[in-house]
Amino acid sequence: MRQRWTPEELDEHWSLKPSDRKLLGNKSGATRLGFALILKFFQLEKYFPTCGEEIPDPAVAHIAAQVEVETAMFGKVPVGDAGGALPSRPDPPDLRHARAQYSANHPLIFGLPFSATMQ
Repeated sequence: MRQRWTPEELDEHWSLKPSDRKLLGNKSGATRLGFALILKFFQLEKYFPTCGEEIPDPAVAHIAAQVEVETAMFGKVPVGDAGGALPSRPDPPDLRHARAQYSANHPLIFGLPFSATMQ
């Protein structure tokens, strides 16, 4: 992403729309700023930034003014994976060993016998 933007370009490409503001919901502080920046970056580039340096400083200042958060707060929220800085999702439950009583109460799953779906 380019790093230099004119004020007119910032207004056109980095201004939050009402639908963007709805997505901000009840986020506050660094989370609010980081979310807004990542959202606009994704809308422009069609991928998520891998580090904070990808987001231009003028865009940070422009979004920060819109969400009423200091620009210094942007460095306090992780962007991208950053070597595991973001929490990972838990593994999904292993459903291959479902309880026998479930199969007795619900013999069909997706139109198949319960035993056929667990193979």
